[in-house]
Amino acid sequence: MPYREFDEDSDKLANALSNMGLGKNDKAAIVMFNSPEWIKCFFGVLKTGASVVALDALSMSEDLLYQLEDCQPKVIITDKEVYERERKTLEKIDVNKIVVNPVENPLPKTYQLQTLLKEYSATPPNVKINPKEDVALILYYAGIVGRTEQVLHTHHSLLAMTIQPAVFLQIKEDDIGIIVLPLGHIFGIGLFLIAAYTGGTMVLVKRFDAEEVLKAIKRYGITNCIGALPMFIRLAESPNFTKDTLKSVRWCVSGGAPLPKEIHNKYESLGIPMLQVYGMTECPWVTSVPLNHRVYGSIGIPVCNVDVKIVDVETGKRELGVGETGELIIKSPSTMKGYISPEDTKQAIRDGWVYSGDLAKMDENGMLYFMGVKKRMIKYKGYPVFPRDLEYFLSQHPAVKECKVVGVPKPDVGEIPKAYVVLKEEYREKVSVEELMSFVNKKVAPVKAIRELEFVEKIPEQ
Repeated sequence: MPYREFDEDSDKLANALSNMGLGKNDKAAIVMFNSPEWIKCFFGVLKTGASVVALDALSMSEDLLYQLEDCQPKVIITDKEVYERERKTLEKIDVNKIVVNPVENPLPKTYQLQTLLKEYSATPPNVKINPKEDVALILYYAGIVGRTEQVLHTHHSLLAMTIQPAVFLQIKEDDIGIIVLPLGHIFGIGLFLIAAYTGGTMVLVKRFDAEEVLKAIKRYGITNCIGALPMFIRLAESPNFTKDTLKSVRWCVSGGAPLPKEIHNKYESLGIPMLQVYGMTECPWVTSVPLNHRVYGSIGIPVCNVDVKIVDVETGKRELGVGETGELIIKSPSTMKGYISPEDTKQAIRDGWVYSGDLAKMDENGMLYFMGVKKRMIKYKGYPVFPRDLEYFLSQHPAVKECKVVGVPKPDVGEIPKAYVVLKEEYREKVSVEELMSFVNKKVAPVKAIRELEFVEKIPEQ
């Protein structure tokens, strides 16, 4: 699909949305799986002056309802799969809904995207934007404060997070990238913005399947592969992971978790540089290993126009020297405007520096190394999972007196959420591990599910 069609369709959608009353200071939630329509809707919303609330298509039930009620969108845009799965949830939100594909017995105020594109002309509203102040994108992954909360990005920060990696990684118009990462996450959004900025080609994958991705790499001649660590592990395990299949790939970039040496070596053995990157929802694309370096274990150096420091954990003020481990702090034009909570914003951003909550050290060559976290967050298959969110749902069960969720290392997925639970006296021997896990897991996306649960007399200190 050519960019001209994307542009025209997003103009048409902006016209339709404007006629629905969507404009500056409003929000439109997009909750659907990867597709060209996702991207059309993203730009269509921005052309009205409203903010896109990008929600993970795997969000479900009470988890999804919380996010929708919290952000109060004027419009919800979804696809048939999410619409039918979450019909009861969407029924509780009385706003206009746009669905990509036809659905049976639609809820009131439901419109079909294709119908709107036929009915409206490509004349978007004339809206003036203040790039550094107006919020363009809202996500629900507040990693620094360790809970689900709105992260606000301006138009300026989106432009910065697009240009920085494009220049650093020398991405050009003739590059062909593959987008496997969900578009409801900052990493996935960044990939299509880079492709649009450079005029390159993007190949969208709805859901990750190792064999299908390898077929797509060979069929379309993918030149760069950017994704989360679990994707690269699964690809490397396939019998079709061969030099012939990957002959078009010039480099790969892995993020979301430390890269195991054996995975790094498997790609390098095929002549493909495997680069590690570091970033977060609050401040995307902070560092990357340069293309001309074959370094293992490092998250690289700061990308264009990014400054970093390593400071002491206790005060956050004393800058540390070579080889000393401390908290990584960042100053970048791609930094979020803030959280929805002013107090949380003050905690995360001090004097223009983002305090990441991650531990790092720097070697004598200026290369950075990830050394762990001081914040409470679990990384499952590259997805951020916040213990506080799971503890909230657990505590709603009448049998739970106290609870704590921690991350347990698992080499194939990173970490899994494990819950420790102290039961109320009257519920002992009357409630099972399976019952409590089911109580929580039916309320959250599968990637956030509690994988282990243990009854204890006292919550362990960790």
